[in-house]
Amino acid sequence: MKIICLLSLPFILFLLPNFTLSQTQITVQGDVVNLRKLDDVKSEVVVQVKRFDELSLMEKGKEATINGIIDNWYKVKTKAGKIGYIFGHFTSLKKKGQITSIMTLNNVILGDCFHLIFDEIDFGDGRNQLGKYEGIIEDAYTDEKVYVGSKFRVTYNTLYSMKSMACSPNYPEELIETSTIIKLEKVD
Repeated sequence: MKIICLLSLPFILFLLPNFTLSQTQITVQGDVVNLRKLDDVKSEVVVQVKRFDELSLMEKGKEATINGIIDNWYKVKTKAGKIGYIFGHFTSLKKKGQITSIMTLNNVILGDCFHLIFDEIDFGDGRNQLGKYEGIIEDAYTDEKVYVGSKFRVTYNTLYSMKSMACSPNYPEELIETSTIIKLEKVD
């Protein structure tokens, strides 16, 4: 049997029993995207960023319409320290397609990969930065579940991710579109 799943990125965030998890990092979704000096398409380009580059989110900027697409500008910082604005449609925070729903965490599965299963959606195939959910991981190792069975407000979207067989860097990756968690808030 062939198992295919995500190579996850290492991120750390500690969870408390009642928590809200919002983005402090955003992921570039476009092939090559301009980071601009100001929140305007005519503004000077500071640097270009590439798909899957991680940017530190500094603040949410103004809403704008570009080529018929409505989204916000975000002030961000690159790992190299460059600061600029990126149009949200080209990031993991893109508005188009975003869904927020109250969902029950049905299972946490750790095997070759780490999967959070809310209702019938497996969020284990995307670059969900699942390492952020440190407290939830414990539910995979114990009979006394803390989070499984709990209700969450889950905001997600279909985003690009890289996927490989058995979550192994020894296998080739492929570009996929998959359901990806953007924001997670425990509601009970």
